[in-house]
Amino acid sequence: HYTTLAEQYSRSGKKAEALNIWKQIAGLDPNNIDIYFKIADICWQDQQKDEAASAYIEAGKRLNTKKQFESAVTAFSRALEINPDHVLALKGFVESQISLGYSDEAAKSLESSIARQPHNRELMFMLIDCYIDMGNLFEAEKTAVKLLEQEPSNYPKLLDLVKAYLNNTDLESATRILSMASEHLLVGGKAQTLESLLNDILNRNPQQLDAIRLLVRLHTWQR
Repeated sequence: HYTTLAEQYSRSGKKAEALNIWKQIAGLDPNNIDIYFKIADICWQDQQKDEAASAYIEAGKRLNTKKQFESAVTAFSRALEINPDHVLALKGFVESQISLGYSDEAAKSLESSIARQPHNRELMFMLIDCYIDMGNLFEAEKTAVKLLEQEPSNYPKLLDLVKAYLNNTDLESATRILSMASEHLLVGGKAQTLESLLNDILNRNPQQLDAIRLLVRLHTWQR
């Protein structure tokens, strides 16, 4: 009945009324993904670009939930054609690309957006995750250091890098990054997290001198 009404409004040239009904249908039927493409097309024709982008993003999210990643990439790509720097569209696009095994393509898209928005923290977070997924820890570290320089409160992202280095059994690099985060962890009341990561390093190599120095720093802080 809603569909019949929406189509009747469309034939009568009542675009706003038709759009409102299509949106109601979308709310009633969570499994209807095609409806969001219809909403996006109507919004685009009516020059409601932000609304169109939002509809494509919602379609992409639902396709991701159903693990239809290639179709999701298409939906998010359409949103990015409207707004190349839309964070939610980029996030969905990146997640879909990573799920398909195309982390390098996702990284290129993020690099382009970051060139236009060099201080966008969310984009840099996503780029670090992309680099880690690609195994490009050198670029992940460069981006993480830049992120920390912009705002020290971003230090938790360094811990993802520490864990990535540990997974690669690169204890020297893991300790180096942990040293950068150590003071922030102590001041932030995260001494237990620091101790856990240090123990992980020292269990693998009890002679890791920099890790031992950090352990001394930790116990000094704890008196």
